[in-house]
Amino acid sequence: MRKYFLLSAVALLATTTANATTDYAEVTAKATIQVARTLECSSNVLQCGTIVVKQNNKEMTLFCGAPSELADLLPPLPEDIISVSDTNTLDCPNANFGVNGTEISTIDLTSGNNKMEFSVAGETVADKDYIAGRLTIPSQVQPGEYTGSFTVTVTQE
Repeated sequence: MRKYFLLSAVALLATTTANATTDYAEVTAKATIQVARTLECSSNVLQCGTIVVKQNNKEMTLFCGAPSELADLLPPLPEDIISVSDTNTLDCPNANFGVNGTEISTIDLTSGNNKMEFSVAGETVADKDYIAGRLTIPSQVQPGEYTGSFTVTVTQE
């Protein structure tokens, strides 16, 4: 009995190794490098300004940093905004954002535990490049200085 067991084990090993194959694959490694140049803008702060809102305000949107060439295309101030002052426009020469603009990012501006959303985009208007944003002011916003930061990258084709 033992003899048959050993013969079967040897036969099993012989048949399984006889059909063994070796697989291989040739693989190419690839890396794409892009070198970022420093983007020079007129300031490193996009100032939405001092915004005075009515008490118990509703959620609303305010456009920040739009160049004067777009003033006629922007919607009027929301009814719960009383005034906006001390704003700026960020001019970024040679950024080449393109006529359709470049979505940069959406960030939270915070003041303590309070926050509001700010969507940032690069735009080319009348052959000038600007960074502008859309500030979403929450309902019953709390007073404070809201800040946040973002990185601007532009890929040149």
